[in-house]
Amino acid sequence: MYDRANLKMLTESHIYVDEDEWTKDEVKLPQRSEMPWVDFELVNFHQPVLGTFHSKFMIVDRKMALLCSNNIQDRPNVEMMIHLEGPIVDSMYDTALISWYKAMHPPLPLLSKPYSVPSEGYRFGMENEYASTHLLDGKRGEELCKSLRAEGKEAMDKDASELEKNTVGGKEGEHPFISGRYQSITDHISTSAHFSLHTTQATVPYDPTKDEEYTPHVLHAPHAEVPMALVNRPPYGKPNNDERALLNPQDSAWLAALRHAKRQVFIQTPTFSAGPVVEGVLGAVRRGVECILYVDVGFNDGGEALPLQGGTNEEVVRKIYAQMTEDEKDRLKFHWYTARDQVKPINAHLQQRNCHVKLMIVDEALGIVGNGNMDVQSWFHSQEVNVMIDSPQICREWLDAIHHVQNTHLHRVGHDGVWRDAQGVELTDSTGVTSGITGLFKGLQGSIARVRGKGGF
Repeated sequence: MYDRANLKMLTESHIYVDEDEWTKDEVKLPQRSEMPWVDFELVNFHQPVLGTFHSKFMIVDRKMALLCSNNIQDRPNVEMMIHLEGPIVDSMYDTALISWYKAMHPPLPLLSKPYSVPSEGYRFGMENEYASTHLLDGKRGEELCKSLRAEGKEAMDKDASELEKNTVGGKEGEHPFISGRYQSITDHISTSAHFSLHTTQATVPYDPTKDEEYTPHVLHAPHAEVPMALVNRPPYGKPNNDERALLNPQDSAWLAALRHAKRQVFIQTPTFSAGPVVEGVLGAVRRGVECILYVDVGFNDGGEALPLQGGTNEEVVRKIYAQMTEDEKDRLKFHWYTARDQVKPINAHLQQRNCHVKLMIVDEALGIVGNGNMDVQSWFHSQEVNVMIDSPQICREWLDAIHHVQNTHLHRVGHDGVWRDAQGVELTDSTGVTSGITGLFKGLQGSIARVRGKGGF
């Protein structure tokens, strides 16, 4: 199921997609003949005008679910995905059925078989039935990679042969599988026809004595079932920011979390511009709550500069700090996303090191993660799927994971909302897009690109 613009949506929000359409260059899904043992069906869903199907999830055998931030493009993005088991899987299953809306051909085989707890109980780490690869200790990843390369024993990923043909210095049919600490981040996000290899090099020198390795995979410690619930929002297509559009579980959960926070709020989001969340953070800070924000500078500036969209991230952060006392500014710790291999933030419009994570953690105990951004589109219009959990253990593990995949904690903006390096130099790669006439034209260009499948949020 996906969301791609189609004139038929003026009368029908859910459209079956034919094979001749899904095999076109814009989508490039395989033909039915290429997947003979798969019952494949595709629906295109959009509620005009702004009701985007922004959901990103997968359900397997009605036993486990993956909920994530990532689309199937945008390789420069760092993303967050969680693996869910338990009764929550049935909630995800219901969400999928409601979203699909139309008849399935054939019907799903597990419609009459709700989730049941495994007889042997929940398994963690490599004991879980879905775990198939042993994860190496990342602390010595680059040393191991260099050692294997010197001995001619470097592990290879045979599936990357087409990409490797055009890689300078590479062998046809071989691509490094064991990654180094920093340089391989460039290799990883560049394995696409849209990005040439090594366009952005690591700017942080590798130090093999450090323990804080880039560790993108986190195996949770064993734990009992924890309270959790889906907090979703349905699509709302009308092109206005009607407050009635806020009457949904997602927005209610976010607002309640901000209002009831006692000590600390942590938010990571690509965009931070929706009025309700900006006011919610201001309110929390003024109550004495520490608010830590990780936001991606320049992310979707063109779209955020459109009327009724709240403004670009840089505009918003400056406005927030301008409204605060010095004590309040101390409690608002606003950072620009910085990749693990970089010494400073890189503007998202360069498509080199972006962050697409959507996460809120309150008092290190309550977490909300999933699809929703902190922008007008996600708050007022798009269909989103998120899960809210009550677990200090899992929240701490999430925060630890966030810390180990980025250097954002080192790059806080000043009390004027502007980031500067140690020499006082500001970022020089800004888009320059602001709200107004120029922003309107830039935003329209970005919107057209998304409709054509050449952009994403």
